Amino acid sequence: GMGDLNGDGRPDLVTANGSSDDVSVLLGNGDGTFLDQRRFSTGVSPFSVGMGDLNGDGRPDLATANYNSDDVSVLLGNGDGTFLDQRYFPAGDYPSSVGMGDLNGDGRPDLVTANLDSDDVSVLLGNGDGTFLDRLRFPSGYSPVSVGMGDLNGDGRPDLVTANVVSHDVSVLLHK
Repeated sequence: GMGDLNGDGRPDLVTANGSSDDVSVLLGNGDGTFLDQRRFSTGVSPFSVGMGDLNGDGRPDLATANYNSDDVSVLLGNGDGTFLDQRYFPAGDYPSSVGMGDLNGDGRPDLVTANLDSDDVSVLLGNGDGTFLDRLRFPSGYSPVSVGMGDLNGDGRPDLVTANVVSHDVSVLLHK
């Protein structure tokens, strides 16, 4: 992912490192180069990382979909490109993608994961403080590998779409 992690107005990078169970943060110099990476621990085999303010403090936080530990790690940001120790929240079977957004219209960010082995998505409704309620699961196609969020039918509410690797199709989950 890319965004300003330390508040200096320059783009920074963050990557999920599945083989080392962490994320790398590379702070940008503003000229296309980056400082040396700093690593922050996650769950087992993070496949995807999302960036956004999960606790309402105005600083970017991170969430990872941890493929081999079946959970999401949330790392709350300090605003300087560093992060607090992770907190875990159960997702589904082999979560391969994570997304962020307000799914229920309460003004607080929620998380969603595509769960490759359980053929569903998990929605974790946010409490607004960087913690999340127990997951809600919704069926998708076979082996969803990624999940996206947006208003697909023009009703002003976010919908979900998954790319399904085994069924070679997409699933659209309209918000009701």
